[in-house]
Amino acid sequence: MPKRVKQHQVEDISRSKFNLLIPRNWVCRDKYKDYGIDIEVEIFDDEGRTTGIVFWVQLKATDSNDDAYINKIYLKIDSVKYYRRLDIPVLIVRYSEKQDRFYYKWAYEIDMFYAKEKAINIRISFSNEDILDKNSLINVKNFIQNPRN
Repeated sequence: MPKRVKQHQVEDISRSKFNLLIPRNWVCRDKYKDYGIDIEVEIFDDEGRTTGIVFWVQLKATDSNDDAYINKIYLKIDSVKYYRRLDIPVLIVRYSEKQDRFYYKWAYEIDMFYAKEKAINIRISFSNEDILDKNSLINVKNFIQNPRN
């Protein structure tokens, strides 16, 4: 019989929790058929009018109890380079089921200088300064709006 693996369950939980985290006047759209992009977020203003501001999210979830594992992910270097070339900003998001917490970094913030020569993957580390919550979403919105002002 087919079996629903725990990782898929955790990924679904992370998508649901992410939807609950963002302001209610923003819209989350799943991007199941896109490669390396999980969610598209469109920002609407407080009156519900579209702003035309969009960003994409690469969501990585874990159910690990190991804080060292929770606070880092590995991405393919080619994927990071791809994200950095896109016209739409990409937010890399880590969800910890244990902590019930999100962490984030913009793809442009990932310093490729530290990638080892001939490496396939790069480690992205998160700290408490990278927590994504209702307050830090203001920073996300400000970052997205600034290039357009």
